[in-house]
Amino acid sequence: MKNKKVVYILCILSVIILFFASPGMSFLNVRNQIRNFDNIFSEIQNQDIVVLINSTLNNVYSKGTHFFYSSKTEYIDQEQTEESGSGFNVNYGQYVAQSFKPSVPRLSKVYLKLFKYGGVPDYDLEFGVRMSLSGNNLVYVSKNPGEVTNGWNEFDFSDLDVEVNSTYYLVCEGDGGHGSDPIYCWFCKDGNPYKRGMTHIYNYGSWHPVTDHDCCFKTVYTNDPPNQPSNPDPFDGESDVVLDADLSWTCSDPDDDPLTYDVFFEADDSSPDVLVSDDQTDTSFVPGFLEGDTMYYWKIVADDGFGVATSGPVWSFSTIENEPPNTPQVSGEINGKVGKSYVYTASSVDIDGDQVYYWFEWGDDNSSGWVGPYDSGASASESHIWNDEGTFIIKIKAKDIYDQESTWASLTVTMPKNKVFVFNFSLLNWLFNLFPNAFPILRYLVGF
Repeated sequence: MKNKKVVYILCILSVIILFFASPGMSFLNVRNQIRNFDNIFSEIQNQDIVVLINSTLNNVYSKGTHFFYSSKTEYIDQEQTEESGSGFNVNYGQYVAQSFKPSVPRLSKVYLKLFKYGGVPDYDLEFGVRMSLSGNNLVYVSKNPGEVTNGWNEFDFSDLDVEVNSTYYLVCEGDGGHGSDPIYCWFCKDGNPYKRGMTHIYNYGSWHPVTDHDCCFKTVYTNDPPNQPSNPDPFDGESDVVLDADLSWTCSDPDDDPLTYDVFFEADDSSPDVLVSDDQTDTSFVPGFLEGDTMYYWKIVADDGFGVATSGPVWSFSTIENEPPNTPQVSGEINGKVGKSYVYTASSVDIDGDQVYYWFEWGDDNSSGWVGPYDSGASASESHIWNDEGTFIIKIKAKDIYDQESTWASLTVTMPKNKVFVFNFSLLNWLFNLFPNAFPILRYLVGF
């Protein structure tokens, strides 16, 4: 407890020294300074010294939320722009960090709202982005005193890939500024205005969270929309396209962002709005077998994952006029016996040269289902057994690989009864009684 009182007194003395060293500081500012320090002091472990300094600046210029840099459009991802006229000092004795969680997978630059206190510092301000407070900088930017302005400062760097919703840290360090020397300060606001992170202070060898304060920052990603989809296959206006055609295209992104595609595809509608595939990564789509002699329209919408999409033009093509196969020619037995297997052969020529399937209906509520495919004109053979006597009509039809069906062919088949000799056992019994020693072989065969 005694040590805490000593540290507290030293902190108050340091604030008083700053008051006398800075003519712009009023007694009211010093009182506010001590009050601010009181709030922070209770949040820091091990009684480490944290200095929160009031700014004497008014109406510090703040940029808007959307900017333009080079040819790319800048977008704000995360930001905390509220400030209460004070900030954490960044100098030899104290470093400052602000944690945040990105919602997009790229970080292109950062804006920090800063002010210089007590004059122009004689040391560089060092900025970095880290995945942990004690880790290495993923990016690093150093600004000399002449490059740091009172207000929003831009820290530009090569695009950094980040993991969405993971915690990262914006870190400001300085290797100068002792006692009453001019120092850099990072504007902040109490009350935890930014809910996806917090301020952290480094002094006396370790980092400490300041859970009720957030520094002023804006994280920015630059983004251009995807290029327009191009190079359609089938090409725009193509005719006589085969009925099993696939769709394909090419597309790229100026930022090399991975793209996803929505595919709109429709027959006989020049403004296709039927979504047949969404969020696919492939630059091709299989629509299935198409209708013959039909006009199709399609377009591709490319999305870069940053909420920016580019729609391609509407493309069109027409398909070939597909003819069904000819009625099959059928051959096989027309008379047979019950219980015996018979083979029947069918063949059909497709005018378009398409392969064909065959369907055999056996006339007894059984069928072969579609068998094949076979080359146009090639024969297909199937066998069947009839288990009942009677007359049956076999029907066979063909279809091409685009489901165009022929008319039925038919063949009538008769299955007569088996001829079985039927004994009149009453008559045999009378004969055997009349001639008891006759017909020994016949008696043996029929069991008498």
